Amino acid sequence: MDYDLTRLGTREFEHLSQALASEVFGSSVEVFGDGRDGGREATFRGAVRYPDPPAASGQWNGYGVVQAKFRQRPGVNNAGWLCNQLTGEFAGWKKAIKEGRERPDYLLFTTNVVLSAVADSGGIDQVHKHLAELAGDLGLQGVNRAAQRSHQRLVRRYGEKAAEDAVHTARAVWDRANQIHFLGRYEWKLLEIIRPGACEVSTRDPLAHAIRYPSIVTIAGVLASPHWQQKASFLSTQCEVFDEIGRRIGRDDYGWQPPKRHPLTYWADELEHQRIRVERERYRSSTQHSRRLSDSDAAGNSTRISAI
Repeated sequence: MDYDLTRLGTREFEHLSQALASEVFGSSVEVFGDGRDGGREATFRGAVRYPDPPAASGQWNGYGVVQAKFRQRPGVNNAGWLCNQLTGEFAGWKKAIKEGRERPDYLLFTTNVVLSAVADSGGIDQVHKHLAELAGDLGLQGVNRAAQRSHQRLVRRYGEKAAEDAVHTARAVWDRANQIHFLGRYEWKLLEIIRPGACEVSTRDPLAHAIRYPSIVTIAGVLASPHWQQKASFLSTQCEVFDEIGRRIGRDDYGWQPPKRHPLTYWADELEHQRIRVERERYRSSTQHSRRLSDSDAAGNSTRISAI
């Protein structure tokens, strides 16, 4: 399921980007309001816990800038539109740096456009390649992009069916965890930043779905992982999976043994049943193979005895 972020409008999408930056990068984030901010939605300084888990090059440490790229009517050639936007931004940064503005170590772009995940020729790879060229010209340590369909990373890694199943289950898990208030503590925090003074939000409000989407994708990343699926298939290690989900979405109270009628329980039970079926099938196949070898040996011995 995709969320129509175009209905937020440019200003609210910028606020959403600022709220996410504050949550990811922490207290070092400085958020800019409307006005002459040089195209910046937010900045951060110092060491931050990103990427998480750390990349081979380590986590970011320096001066970073967050910029939002919102397309009112996404459609054909989203990758071309975004590349043109990025080219203009980097040209502006080159000029600003020559005029004395501080050079950022990192640039992070958020966007609502959908980029295809086809290897090499898809929109994601096109933008990544273009960003790498622009980053080299500007002398940046790192550049990143966040898109509307961030769960496409799951699609590329685990396949479309597995990723969509994981997102579907993750949405059920998230809804169950927040069934009383619809939005969790973290999501209400984002809502307060994006829509100050809001005391309620409709389940039909696209903004409500937009701000809960990151947590849903984060949960789906655990559910789609073969590593965590293997642990979930054993009662002795299921608690590690539940603890990991809680850690990733910042809720220490989520690491518990869920009740019987819970989406996580259904998911783990199904994985356990699948594992048992596979083990039984392997045992059956191994037994049949052993019997065939035994019968073959017996037939060979009988032939040799008859020949004697």
